[in-house]
Amino acid sequence: MPAWSPDGSRITFSIDRNGQSDIYVMNTDGSQVRQLTNDVAGDFVPDWSRDGCRIAFVKGRKAQSDVYVMNSDGSALRQLTHDPASAGAPAWSPDGNAMVFASNRDGDGDIYTMHADGSAVEKLTDLPDDEGLSAWSAR
Repeated sequence: MPAWSPDGSRITFSIDRNGQSDIYVMNTDGSQVRQLTNDVAGDFVPDWSRDGCRIAFVKGRKAQSDVYVMNSDGSALRQLTHDPASAGAPAWSPDGNAMVFASNRDGDGDIYTMHADGSAVEKLTDLPDDEGLSAWSAR
């Protein structure tokens, strides 16, 4: 799941090399490919912050995953979700102050929001089926 940087100059993506999925960034012409993460846990589903300074992504360990954020150069890695259930598919709000993400913390897959620092988690959906990928409207 590649994601374009807000200014359109770079692409972030995950790729599984040697049995380990990590986050990379490159210029849109394919040049200057740089690996941003290097962990035995799978790193995937990257999403740029609207200012292009940070990348949110999912880090999975066994049957559990959490949402993390890092600077766009791979520095300042920080875990945002802290729940025994899985969380994934983060997407930044247009103003960059919040994220939407999916989680099964209440038994089935629902959509949640949180502040960009991981605080103030709020459940948005409570439907009988699993909800997964979500996105913010530009409005």
